[in-house]
Parts: sequence; structure tokens; C-alpha cells
Amino acid sequence: MSKALQRIAYIDKKIQFILEIVEEHGSITEALDDEKNARAAILMHLTSIAEQFDKLVKESEFEILSQIPPKPPLTTHCVAKIFYNLFI
Repeated sequence: MSKALQRIAYIDKKIQFILEIVEEHGSITEALDDEKNARAAILMHLTSIAEQFDKLVKESEFEILSQIPPKPPLTTHCVAKIFYNLFI
């Protein structure tokens, strides 16, 4: 597996961890209200995801990003809610 594909797999793994945290707490709001554990874990995973995207950009791996199959709408919706609640 190429380094770029490994990075994509790592990003997917981190997104799945975030979704599991949200599911364990019942909602993104409840997860983010848990400042001691869940919020910190979500932020850690988001930071890790951002670092992997930075590495993909630095390695000019734009083509690999266009080849990623779309996830079900629920995943996209949950991630969008995470970003919205964290930064708005």
C-alpha cells in the first residue's frame, strides 16, 4: 500500500473513532460537553486528521483524494456537525 493510501486509511480510522465517541455519548453535543474525556479525544483525532491532510498536500497527493469513494451520508453529516459545533 502506498504511503498516500496509508494516510487515507489512517484518516478514515480517526473519523471512525470520532463517530464511536459521538455514538457512545448519544449526540455530538453530549460528547462535546464531556470536556474531560470525549471533547479532548475528538480534538486529538481532528488534529491528527489535519496533520495527515497537511502531509498529503505537501506530498502533492491531490489525485489520491479524488479517488476516495464517498462514505454514507450519515458519516459526512456527523463529521460536518463535529466541525460546526467545534468552530461555531
